[in-house]
Amino acid sequence: IMIEINIRNVREVHNGLSVYTAYAIEIVEGTALQIVEKRYSEFLDLHKALRDICRDLPKFPKRALMKNNVKVVENRRKLLETYLQDIVRRGDRKINAAVNEFLGTSSKSRSNSDNYTLSGIISTTQPMMRFSGEMFEKFATMNSDADDIVTDGVRNAIYSDDNQ
Repeated sequence: IMIEINIRNVREVHNGLSVYTAYAIEIVEGTALQIVEKRYSEFLDLHKALRDICRDLPKFPKRALMKNNVKVVENRRKLLETYLQDIVRRGDRKINAAVNEFLGTSSKSRSNSDNYTLSGIISTTQPMMRFSGEMFEKFATMNSDADDIVTDGVRNAIYSDDNQ
């Protein structure tokens, strides 16, 4: 099963007197999606734990003086995303265990193979469907007498090329 990890969003969190940036990690496995928020210090803790497991790690973004600057945050977001994608792609059992702990995900459905990817880590699911334009045409000709605006809207939302 293919795992896709992205960090598409960040947000500034005000916690009492402190302010920090939270990175929204999107984990997609098949049709399931989970979003976990982590701050830079938690990524740094993961990196330190991984150094004990593996010496050949990707470049980790350094601490920044102007950590709330928009350009600094965006650059860090990209680097953290690349970092996570690289370590997950490795498929190493010990690395995956550390990443599962970092993401707060379960490891009960793991195989005994050393070459598994992060499977079974999704705790919530959101079914997704996509259909080709050919399916839309077949459906449209089968129901040519249906001129209900709601039905047309739903059909266009499901079958449109914008959803691919």
